[in-house]
This record gives sequence, C-alpha cells and structure tokens, in this order.
Amino acid sequence: MTDTADFWQFRSNTVGTWHNDFHFQRWMAEHAEAADHRLHLEVTTQAFPCSTHTLDGELRYLFYLAHYCVFNASDVYRQDGSDRKGLYARTYAIQTHVVDDAGHPLPYERASMVSNSPENSQGVTTYTSSMSASLDGNVGMFGDQPTAGVSGGVSFGTSKSFAMADVTIVNDSNYENDVNASRWTFEFKRPDIDQGVFSSELSPPAALAHATFEPVLYEAWSLPEPYGERFTLRMTVDVGLEYSTLDRGLVLRHQWQGYGSQATHLLDVPYPPPPSRG
Repeated sequence: MTDTADFWQFRSNTVGTWHNDFHFQRWMAEHAEAADHRLHLEVTTQAFPCSTHTLDGELRYLFYLAHYCVFNASDVYRQDGSDRKGLYARTYAIQTHVVDDAGHPLPYERASMVSNSPENSQGVTTYTSSMSASLDGNVGMFGDQPTAGVSGGVSFGTSKSFAMADVTIVNDSNYENDVNASRWTFEFKRPDIDQGVFSSELSPPAALAHATFEPVLYEAWSLPEPYGERFTLRMTVDVGLEYSTLDRGLVLRHQWQGYGSQATHLLDVPYPPPPSRG
C-alpha cells in the first residue's frame, strides 16, 4: 500500500475558486449610511477524485473535497459608541449536496456522504479540521496518463487549523428525504450588556464576527457509478448579520435586528478513470 502524508498534496487539484459579495443596501438605507456595506466570501476547493473496487468487487467512485473558506466582514462593521454595535456576523451556514444536471439533489443510493469535518465544537480558540482515507486494492485516479493509478492501495491524510475564538460549530449533516447533505453552522458570540457600578454598555461581538474568518471544510462522497457528465456539488452559503442596540429606557434592554442573504455555487469535478483489475 502506498502510504505517504504527501499523497494528498501531490494528487489533489484545485478545481475552482468562488467569489461572492453580500451587499446590505437595506441596512444602509435604514441607517443613512453612504458607504458600501458588503461582506466578501471566497471559497477555494481542492479535490481528489479516485475509483476503487470494494472487497465484494463493487466499483465505487470517491470524491475527497477540501473547501478553504474566507469570510471578510470588516467592511460591514461599525461601532457607534457604547450603545450600538453592527453589522457583525451572527451565523455563517454552509450546506452541500451532490446534484444532477438539472440541479436536483441525488438520492442516497446514487451519492452517499462518507464523512465530513469539522465536527461540533464549542469553547475552543483553534480547531483542526481533518480528513483521511485508506483504500485497498487498485485505485484509479488522474495522473500523467489518462488511466493513471496505484496498485496495492493507498492511504492519505490532510488537516488544517483555523482560529475560532467565541465561535460555536454546529454540524447537523444528515439525510433529507433520503438525500445526503453536509451542513455546518458557525455561530458567533453576540454583544451583551456589561453592567458596571456607575454605567452600562454593550460589549463587543466576537472579534471574528467582524474580521476575517477562515474555516476549512472537508467532505468525502461515494458514488456507485458516474451520474451525468461530471460530479457536481452545489454549495449554499447563508450569511446572517445582526445590529445590536442598548435601550436605556425604564428597563435596560439589549435589542438586535437580523439581516440575511444567501448565495449558491455549482462545482464540477471530472470523474476519475476506473481502476485496473490487474
């Protein structure tokens, strides 16, 4: 078996980089802001598609994917004294499905999710997302020749750490109507009331809620046969922002208002060649 920590590095390929700007004109209008309040998203995806035969001889097409995300919310944040904070990120929710040529999610028997990362996490300042695989037998993959492959199996691993102080990860990947989906929600700590002896004010939100947040997502999918011309993954990103105010009426109250936006991207990955039976 070929066993090297560098196998992912040498065999994976960048299959696309996706850019999107979320604009919040409604917030600008309500608060008479002239600046262009936008949140920038960038996702670079690396893929290692391969094929192998299971122990019972069944052919499987496997797609190992790494999504390197960059959310930059610095342009939307304003800290207006001690009583107003916003806009800041409250949640980033990311979901992926394998879809057909018409954009419909494939059922479980046609595309099954093998694993994904990160898992649920709370109360840590750094998280290490990881993915590994060990495949026996002959493995088909892209290489210098169209039918390049490895005989005797292969194993690999890859990991990446990212900062997540005051961020909670919720991984609720599951089945929806017999369809697999990877789903992650990153929840940021919102401002709270700091009550002092002589005065009170709003605490700031999580630093990553109005700065650059760079989570790394891994997922692995298994297909019994090619479906369509290419393996197509649909990624949907929901951005939830908030604006907090401190109401100094008869009762001191923390109020917040939410704003949301969504973007979708289709990622195509060629099917790898089948493994040899030699």
